[in-house]
Amino acid sequence: MLAGCGKQTPEEIIKQVNSSGTISDEQAESLSQLDDVNLYGLSSITDEQAESLSKVQLLSLDGLCSITDAQAESLSKAESLDLNGLTSITDQQAESLSKIEEALSLDGLTSITDAQAESLSKVERFLFLNGLTSITDQQAESLSKIEEALGLNGLTSITDEQAESLGRIEGGLVLNGLTSITNEQAESLSNIKGQLRLSGLTSITDAQAESLSKVNWLRLNGLISITDPQAESLSKVEGFLTISEACREQIKLYQLKIVDKINFSGNITDEQAKSLSTVEELSLNGLTSITDEQAEILSKVQTLFLNGLTSINEKQSEFFSRVNILYLNGLTSITDEQLEFLSQVEHLSLKDLTSITDKQAEILSRNSKLELNGLPSITDKQAEILSRNSKLELNGLPSITDKQAEILSKVRYLELNGLPSITDMQAETLSKVQAELTLNGLTLITDKQAESLGQVEHLSLKGLTSITDMQAEILSRNGSLELNGLPSITDKQAEILSKVRYLQLNGLTSVTDKQVKTLSKVKSLHLNALTSITDEQTESLSYLELLELNGLTSITDEQLKILSEVEILSLGGLTSIANNQAEILSKVRYLQLNGLTSVSDEQAKSLSKVEDLTISEALQPLIDKYKKP
Repeated sequence: MLAGCGKQTPEEIIKQVNSSGTISDEQAESLSQLDDVNLYGLSSITDEQAESLSKVQLLSLDGLCSITDAQAESLSKAESLDLNGLTSITDQQAESLSKIEEALSLDGLTSITDAQAESLSKVERFLFLNGLTSITDQQAESLSKIEEALGLNGLTSITDEQAESLGRIEGGLVLNGLTSITNEQAESLSNIKGQLRLSGLTSITDAQAESLSKVNWLRLNGLISITDPQAESLSKVEGFLTISEACREQIKLYQLKIVDKINFSGNITDEQAKSLSTVEELSLNGLTSITDEQAEILSKVQTLFLNGLTSINEKQSEFFSRVNILYLNGLTSITDEQLEFLSQVEHLSLKDLTSITDKQAEILSRNSKLELNGLPSITDKQAEILSRNSKLELNGLPSITDKQAEILSKVRYLELNGLPSITDMQAETLSKVQAELTLNGLTLITDKQAESLGQVEHLSLKGLTSITDMQAEILSRNGSLELNGLPSITDKQAEILSKVRYLQLNGLTSVTDKQVKTLSKVKSLHLNALTSITDEQTESLSYLELLELNGLTSITDEQLKILSEVEILSLGGLTSIANNQAEILSKVRYLQLNGLTSVSDEQAKSLSKVEDLTISEALQPLIDKYKKP
């Protein structure tokens, strides 16, 4: 330390110690004030220094090749300790180090005695002995007492008796060094309560897959491929399954086959239900009946479509209450008791209900989002009750009263697509909807109605086939506007509508260069009915933040180069692209190419560079193959 430079900072001390391999008593005492210290370069310490450093909560001393019994006793006071440089320890040191409260890592040890294994099993939470190349049955029995996690990555094989012992670990077990296991070992290891890592396995038997499916958190990253029976078994892992993208795709394909079978036959088995219970979104609209047990299994799915069911019992409704998004659009009637359970679902759709009681409306008002599109009418009281829902769809109503309009205007997100017309009073009232109003059943509106509706933040009027310049001017005040029913607009209307930030004009089958240049002033533009664009239009569109052109079935290289400047680009109509086009599109930050039916390896390599790519599930594995972590 240079004179006049003052006292060393902790960072300076750590850097010096790791460089020199030595530490002074003063430096050790200074570092004892820290929570986390890594001295990987330190090659020796004194007993006094060990005592000082033991005050550090997370301490790493991987440079030490040996320690004294006294140092082991001192260092055992640390909360977490890494001593991966040690190649041997005494029984006394093992006993001392067993007092570590959080985690002990001794990966440098290639062997331990039975007595040391018994001592180290007292480490409260995490023990890592990844340098051990073999253990005795007695050691396996002792080490099975570890509570949180045991790391034994150095083992390349274990006996059936060891597997039985290790399977009793309450926490997790890491055995990534194993390249093969027996069916009996798989069955024993399936009893692990926490995480089981077997990433060294490149293949497993069908029986092993069935056994391992009982593990709540399973890592099998090394598997190269799996069979359908294995896919069926592994799809039942309830917690987390870490597996290669190729194998994950095999599981998805198997699940898709099962879904198709169920929707075709109308029936589902318990085993099929278990295989599908890990899917995030599941559509089983062909299913016509279900057992209580199957309902309980499927309740683990986050988004569930069961529109083929015409009835459910109370027990099933209780199970379904665990689902986040639930579609039961085949139910034509429902009991109050069933609704009590279903009211716990965040998003519930009951589109085939043609009537509800006031009490049922009261119960359903608890859902965050509710779809009751089968109701042909509601009472004022029901409107008042249902207005408590944050998001409400009543698309079956052919008309509403002025009072109902006033009441329903309290809903933040409101859909009334069944209304063919509204009064000026209703338009004024509905303009109070705070977030989003959808009136796609309207085929025309008056200027006065437009004046009112222009106050809504997000407005959808997809049924309008024409608007006047004045209406366009008024509606341009909306932050987000959907006018997908317009087959054409004038240059003046394009100029007016360019004031809208988020604009959808998906009914336009053609636009002029002038209109596109004007519309490029918006932030987000949807023109999905266009089947072609000019180079000049492409240049104008490149200034947008979000652009959807899903109607294009082909595009030139030059147009793609220009559009690659758009941050969020959707070209879902393209079924194929050239290699150089894939390279051009790799510059887009958010890209949708859902329509592609195939990609070459070269194209996949290019598209893997896209930060956020939406592509078909069938092509995703090839993209992932080249995706950098």
